[in-house]
Amino acid sequence: MSDILKFKHPANRWEESMLIGNGHLGASVYGGYEIEKLALNVDTFWSDTVRDDTVEGREKYIKEFQELYLAGKNFEAQQLAREKLLHNKDAALYIPAGDVIVERIDCNYHTIKKGEMTLDMSTGIATEEYLYDDMLHSINKQIRNTYISYPHNALIFELKTDLPCDFGVFYHTYLKHSVSLENDTLSALCYAPTTNKRMKLDFPLLYKENSLTCGINVKAVSDGEVLVSDDKIIVKQAKELKLIITGETNFVAWNVLPDKNKDIIGVCKERTEKVLKDGFDKVYNDHVEYHSNLYNRMTFSLSGSKETYLEDMLNDYKKGIKNNAIIEQLFKFGRYLLIASSTPGSQPANLQGIWNNKVSPMWCSDYTVNINAQMNYWLAEPCNLSECHEPLMKMLEEISVSGEKTAKEFYNCNGFVCHHNVDLWRKTTPGSGEPDWGLWPVGGAWLCQNLWTRYLYTLDKEFLKNFSYPIMKKASQFFVEFMIEDNEGYLVTLPSVSPENTYYFEGNRCSVTKMSVMDNVIITDLFENTIKAAEILGDKDEMISKMSEMLKKFPPFEIGTEGQLLEWDKEYLEYDRGHRHVSHLCGIFPYDILKRDKEILEASRKSLDIRVANGGGYTGWSGAWMINLFASLADAEETSYFVDKVIKNSVYPNFMDRHAPFQIDGNFGFTMGISQMILQSNANDGKINLALLPACPEDWNKGKMTGLRIVLGAEASVEWDDKKVVLNLSVVCGDTPKQVEVTYQGKTKAVTLTDKCEVVIKR
Repeated sequence: MSDILKFKHPANRWEESMLIGNGHLGASVYGGYEIEKLALNVDTFWSDTVRDDTVEGREKYIKEFQELYLAGKNFEAQQLAREKLLHNKDAALYIPAGDVIVERIDCNYHTIKKGEMTLDMSTGIATEEYLYDDMLHSINKQIRNTYISYPHNALIFELKTDLPCDFGVFYHTYLKHSVSLENDTLSALCYAPTTNKRMKLDFPLLYKENSLTCGINVKAVSDGEVLVSDDKIIVKQAKELKLIITGETNFVAWNVLPDKNKDIIGVCKERTEKVLKDGFDKVYNDHVEYHSNLYNRMTFSLSGSKETYLEDMLNDYKKGIKNNAIIEQLFKFGRYLLIASSTPGSQPANLQGIWNNKVSPMWCSDYTVNINAQMNYWLAEPCNLSECHEPLMKMLEEISVSGEKTAKEFYNCNGFVCHHNVDLWRKTTPGSGEPDWGLWPVGGAWLCQNLWTRYLYTLDKEFLKNFSYPIMKKASQFFVEFMIEDNEGYLVTLPSVSPENTYYFEGNRCSVTKMSVMDNVIITDLFENTIKAAEILGDKDEMISKMSEMLKKFPPFEIGTEGQLLEWDKEYLEYDRGHRHVSHLCGIFPYDILKRDKEILEASRKSLDIRVANGGGYTGWSGAWMINLFASLADAEETSYFVDKVIKNSVYPNFMDRHAPFQIDGNFGFTMGISQMILQSNANDGKINLALLPACPEDWNKGKMTGLRIVLGAEASVEWDDKKVVLNLSVVCGDTPKQVEVTYQGKTKAVTLTDKCEVVIKR
């Protein structure tokens, strides 16, 4: 039963709703005794439109900036960056597609006896059950099921009640819209505004000709009489009511204007008719089969688990009453959310996945690629959801095209570049605001790690050859041309920042630097992986040889007076020693470059300890990063501390991650962190290296995790108790190497991998 999330009452706010989705269409199910609210989202409904971010003359300012910084004029370089190197256009907003409301009217029962909601993560079905009294004090039960089918791309809402009742169904949005009704169907067209993240609803919304239009179609099927009024569907004396809800926009592509001639409602109605033709039983079965096939690839259980209501588990946990069921369910919830928000053909999961209830969401609900978008997909391969990785791959391919123009116009370089904010229109230019987040040209390079990770876990040479390698090579080309030699003869990125942190320089707050540690780690990894891919594919391009030589001239990592790893090129006084970002420690996780040298690793750990001692890891996603960092360092105590901290401080009543506001990367990062506590894998010299229970706390004295993917095309399951650990390995890919090294509590055991093998270790 740990796959089922239990809610004690309907949602009073969005952060208490149940989330369902199929990657394209999302809904927040509020429930309610008198009304049902389904808050809808469509993955391609964003503000703005195709745009030209061309800015003339940036190259000269880049050179001027470099001269200032190399002359030791950090603050002057900072001012120049703020005034000349940023952009005045924000990312587009991911916006809601409106609400479908079902209201109970003119019924002979009213007194509420009980209400409960459940979300079955294994099937993707949200269920509600309400009990009422009628006038004669007999009990009337009402049950509702809601799910969104990927095979049929439709939301199905089903209501059954013991006694007949009248219902009204209507559509609501704050955006400009139109509604039409005919027979048993409501159709709405909703128009995207031209706005930005600072816009408020009490200001007039602006619209322009080439912005997107979203269509929502609602068809009612009932045993009662179905009528339409001016603004709603009326259902009379019904004991059963089904709604088929479909959504679509006139989005064509990131670089093509929306199709104003597209019959959006016609597309929605075609999907509706397909549901009716196939029948509700088939739609239900197809949905459950698709969703469950993904979800059930993994299982996870811990001793000391007692399933109960989310609200009670969270409240008890905050009081120090631990219940491992909450850890199990949060792990599973992360996988569930990725299945629901990132599917083949959909847009990638953004800052809020696919769910957003605000016209002007925080940080645009965009793709923030200085950590957040990457964290969304850390779990995709190891947690056995490789298909869900595809939307990010597609976006990266598109960024590699839009980023060519940015590379040329901002830096006069070939290849492609991407800064920290991306949206539906594949923005790659520097953001507005401040240099510490806007002026960071390494976002695309970091995303390229996903391409290599995909290869490591699948050994898919065709995908590497035809998709990943060309993008990695293009990303590398930019840095081959962009990096310059500094006063000490090192090759550096300039401008550079360490997102989103700042330091003091001569009394002024600054962020700009040359070759931050994060830049160094990411570009080192990009070059190394591109060189490896070239070797695998037999590419003898001269640029590959040049990259090998360039790596030798990258600056070394430096250690400060406290024994800490320096974040910037020099030891500066940090503005915030407990900053939520730990960008300079990305070389511990998700990379391992800082772990290659013992002294640098110790300095990195010192930096991490300083951050934690000053309050670091205080947001949901930042705490999740801490879980992964300490798990990577095999520190069970600190890892467990941040597991507890995230649960106590950063989880909303419906399990959404609390930044605040909601940010889905915390959910995804938490799931990845739990998997890292159980099993870590890496490839070394053609061998699979496994760290077994590297950060498993003592109170997890018995547990089981199955279906974990590991590097080089294999899969693992781990089961343990007080006496022994059993590791089961199986081959997924025929090219998987046969040599496996398993490390547990400092001891290493060599294993020869057959199609299936078992390793038993006494504890």
